[in-house]
Amino acid sequence: MSDEQTPYTPPQAPLSGRAPAPAGSDPRGSLGAGIGLFFACLVGGGLVAWILRIAILAAVPDWTYAGPMFAIPALLPWLAALVLGLWLASRGRTRTALGILVGFGLLAAVVLLLVAACFGIVAGMGGFS
Repeated sequence: MSDEQTPYTPPQAPLSGRAPAPAGSDPRGSLGAGIGLFFACLVGGGLVAWILRIAILAAVPDWTYAGPMFAIPALLPWLAALVLGLWLASRGRTRTALGILVGFGLLAAVVLLLVAACFGIVAGMGGFS
């Protein structure tokens, strides 16, 4: 056996100028973050639209068309979630964009279950006649 040892050489740095991503991080984003962003857009946008509606109704109380006029701003949180998903997909954060799409699907599933439960309650009380 030989008592010779080779000297220690540290590992080489990557050749690109960017630092490598941390071990637990996915550069495509997170599915859970996308779902959270979807519901944050709906809740935050809904609050903003509600506050805007109350402010305008307080400023102009006799305005006849104030109620129907706010149908379009009520759709803006949905549009914001859609635009955010498309923007994230164009930036390479495809898993986060997919999470926003899953958020749309989750909300549609909850609405479908609530409608089915209401039909079940009505049918259990004697039907629709």
